[in-house]
Amino acid sequence: MINNSTKEKQSPVLFSLTLVITVLINSGYYKAIVTDSYVPFIVLTIVAAFYMLIRHERVFGNNKLGALLPILLVAIFLSTLFNYNTSNLLSGGRVALTMICAYIFSRVIDIKDFSRFFCLMVKIVIVISVVFYFVEPTLSGLPTYLKYYDLGIVTQTVGGSRAHGIFWEPGVYASVIVISMLLEYYISKRSISFSGFVIYFAGIIISQSTAGLLLWGIVVVGLLWRRRSRTNVYQTMLFIVAIILVAVFYETIIEWLVKLNPDMFGKLVESESATTSTRLNGPIINLEVFAEKPLFGWGVTDSATEIFQKMSFVGSNKVVAQTSTSTQMMAAIGILGAFYSLAFIAPIFSRNKLSHLSIELKIILAICMLMIVNKEPHIYIVITWIIMFYINNPKSSINDEP
Repeated sequence: MINNSTKEKQSPVLFSLTLVITVLINSGYYKAIVTDSYVPFIVLTIVAAFYMLIRHERVFGNNKLGALLPILLVAIFLSTLFNYNTSNLLSGGRVALTMICAYIFSRVIDIKDFSRFFCLMVKIVIVISVVFYFVEPTLSGLPTYLKYYDLGIVTQTVGGSRAHGIFWEPGVYASVIVISMLLEYYISKRSISFSGFVIYFAGIIISQSTAGLLLWGIVVVGLLWRRRSRTNVYQTMLFIVAIILVAVFYETIIEWLVKLNPDMFGKLVESESATTSTRLNGPIINLEVFAEKPLFGWGVTDSATEIFQKMSFVGSNKVVAQTSTSTQMMAAIGILGAFYSLAFIAPIFSRNKLSHLSIELKIILAICMLMIVNKEPHIYIVITWIIMFYINNPKSSINDEP
């Protein structure tokens, strides 16, 4: 719980905006990925170090470290030690430093301040993306070098059917939108505004991300459930029965979705598609890699990635990319990598954290977070690390934050 002396220190607007922008450009930013630039990561390190210095009492004083960060850092250290080479050292160091920076950010700014500014910036990105999404097709007559927009806040290709905001691909864009909704409506429990809700929906639609739209639907179900002033055992049973029915009749539901929008949902039934094969077989390959070195893994990227890539096109796998962060962490750093996934589940169902959420909303939050981190790699995406540390705060309940 934040004491009164800390509570009086409200985060200045410039402080909060600088932090949030730093997080965004280190959460799948287009230039960082496509140009393989380390500039955003360097900025992240500098900003985190600066904020730690000016608010060291928040990092080392009121909040205990807890076990999560040390466990993951020790796991990375041991994995690097037993698989030592320059590549594993650099990659392991980068993941470790990314976690440390995310931890610092989660301590120097209150969750509600962070949520307010982060969600605002995401909405701004969505609005600009929507404008360019509809404007760009009319600019097809421009010279080639003018057909690509890179304005820092939004990137979009003329003639492209899917928007991706400032992010390197539409799936990551959709994931950040859903994360923003979870931050605003679940973790921070802010009131739902009609305009904000419409902006989020518009962003998901123009991303044309199948997983993003399904996640959006799950979040909306939770928001409708949240409108109830209280829940009882019968409502909880009804919720559980609904989940069972969805699991039993999922094929019928998918067929209906495909008929509704073949372009967006068609890949759900295309077992031969690269996307479907990657999502289904990628985790299996990671677990096979993990099984060969279960104690310390193969190293963060070097050997684990090399073996993963070799096995990706064996037989009918047809895996084109790494997507499952949960199993990737286990393949990379061993059995302790399982704490990555547990860190998104255990605190959500703790009585001392997120106590403002009903059990139904906690289930939805846990499902969404696990789906998000397992539909694309998140080891370098700072926003998911920050959420992990916010919900694992060992001292306070999030709903007690100012």
